[in-house]
Amino acid sequence: MHRICLLLLILVLGPTAGIAQDFWDALGGPPSRTLPHNVWELVLRGGDTVYACVEDGFAVSFDGGRGWQRRTIGLPPHVDGMAVDSAGTILAISRSHGVFRSSDAGMSWLEVTGGVPAPSTKYSGYDLFDVCYSNVDDAWYIPSVHSTVLRLPGDGDRWESLAVDTADARLRSIVPARNGNIVACGDNGIYTWKRAQSVWEHTGDKGAFLSRGDARLYCTVSWGGYLVSDDDGETWEQRSGGEGLVRFHIFDLGAEGLYLGGSNMLQYGHVYHSPDSGSTWNRIDNLSIYAYDLNAIVKLRPGGMLAGMNRGMMLSESGHDF
Repeated sequence: MHRICLLLLILVLGPTAGIAQDFWDALGGPPSRTLPHNVWELVLRGGDTVYACVEDGFAVSFDGGRGWQRRTIGLPPHVDGMAVDSAGTILAISRSHGVFRSSDAGMSWLEVTGGVPAPSTKYSGYDLFDVCYSNVDDAWYIPSVHSTVLRLPGDGDRWESLAVDTADARLRSIVPARNGNIVACGDNGIYTWKRAQSVWEHTGDKGAFLSRGDARLYCTVSWGGYLVSDDDGETWEQRSGGEGLVRFHIFDLGAEGLYLGGSNMLQYGHVYHSPDSGSTWNRIDNLSIYAYDLNAIVKLRPGGMLAGMNRGMMLSESGHDF
């Protein structure tokens, strides 16, 4: 029996161990109490400078993700999301502690929770799941499970509420559209804030995670498939991809194509690439254990890519295969 188990272990791990050296290199990323663990967001700030939001803080890299500096003075012990405006100001959210802003690349942080609904219970905290910045009106937006979206003027210190009419919307993901619309999704589908009319409209019946490309908006759907909008969130078209994945994200890297990654019921993760706007998908993770829940991916120069996942970071010098 022991010989059979050993043979099965070799068959499962052997090919993966051999492939890993030829594809993406595992990076420990920012030192963390849960190293290497839970990279929520990556933002490229020009050249080789990358900002990273990890489970227990913030870090910056000046060499394309190979080395990191932790910058957490003023931040709480747990961070859940991050957005950066065109001037480099950073907003970080924490479900348990609120919202924090940095204007010096993370060297210091100040709390900005004025107007944010107080924690409902000691377990749910502030119920903040995502954050985005819109350069159309120079404002930050945060979705809330309390069926509202919070808005903060660029350098303001108090949030205002843009309430959604549906009480059970429970919004968890948000992106800005090119025309100034704000698109959020949650338990009851997709909602689009039409800035010109200052009204919310229910534009989709389902949705999990939103993302934005140069010309399109994307929204993944649990158990596979995703939605595409070519009109700033006004209407959505169903597409295939990611079938069998319970939760996943999709990223549009322009000429590099679409990248889709997530996990199934057994918590095994896979990553797919499409060179033709989603018409065909090719699995590219090669059974790498690091392909579990692709949370963020950025294109480096020249040609490389950096990916953030639930089990750390991966770096590709060639910029294609995992």
